[in-house]
Amino acid sequence: MDLPASSNAAANSGANAAADRPAKGLAPLRYLECRWEPEDPALMEALNGLLSAWPFEALQEDDQGWTAWLPEHPTAEGLTGETQNPEAVSDPQTVWDAAREAIEPLIPGRGHARWIEAENWNRSWEAAYPPIALPFLRIRASFHDAGPANGPPELVIDPQMSFGTGHHATTQGMLEAMHALWPPPNTTPDGWGSDWSGRSVIDLGTGTGVLAIFAASRGAGPVWGCDFHPFSAQNARDNAAQNGLQDRLTVVEAPIEAARGRSADLVLANINREVLLAHMGLMADCVQPGGHLLCSGYLAEDRERVRQAAAEQGLVFAANRSTDGVWQVDVFQKPSR
Repeated sequence: MDLPASSNAAANSGANAAADRPAKGLAPLRYLECRWEPEDPALMEALNGLLSAWPFEALQEDDQGWTAWLPEHPTAEGLTGETQNPEAVSDPQTVWDAAREAIEPLIPGRGHARWIEAENWNRSWEAAYPPIALPFLRIRASFHDAGPANGPPELVIDPQMSFGTGHHATTQGMLEAMHALWPPPNTTPDGWGSDWSGRSVIDLGTGTGVLAIFAASRGAGPVWGCDFHPFSAQNARDNAAQNGLQDRLTVVEAPIEAARGRSADLVLANINREVLLAHMGLMADCVQPGGHLLCSGYLAEDRERVRQAAAEQGLVFAANRSTDGVWQVDVFQKPSR
């Protein structure tokens, strides 16, 4: 089955022109949006498990089904390790055809795909991106109104061409885990406070930079993040700047291997199972004695594999901060010397 032609008329309607901007100075990148909508809601979890076996750059669940995205020119990042379908890591056409064929017996005729043009990516987000309200944090885009003055602190995160707005259970779970990690000496009743002064942070696969920016907003420093995709690296820098944190945060366009030789009190890795398993040794090396590694991006059935890989690198499982019971967020600690 051939992919649909490059068009996105639905996403073009009713959007404002400012949303068209790509990350500064970068060529546009198209994404293939793959969509499955099972008629039986009971099949949602099974579909989730099937989709996790393919090298999609991002997955999103809603009340009707699952959406998955593939970049037009996928890179090797995220396709290493024990990818369950190594023959399907070449191009979107190959991945779509193979994934659709594998999922068809589960939900016949319920999958479709379309190209999302780079200049329209923001438009889709603006139409369906409400603010995120956590007990200790509000995350909004620049096109949203500010929250009440007596509400929790805010971060302004514009997704541009990157993933990581705070809507997904993995991002929210990581934020919850970070918030709980180092509570202040005298926690206020609202639970917003968190003093991270002097804590160093490494954010691997930073995306929009939301996790790194949250750490910096709590006083952490130095904060260093990397992402192999130029859109994401620039997007994270732009988001840091619009939160007034550009001097507290460094983001580089580089793969995870760029962190080799660095160390921090906290290492963040909200990526996917395959990348975590392939790079667990490197990530463990980056954690200072007594420090923590936070991992997410994998399902409940995969957590024992991730925990075993961490244990083999000398890390001790400390807590699970999953917010939905499906997507996992594990906290590991490196023993003090």
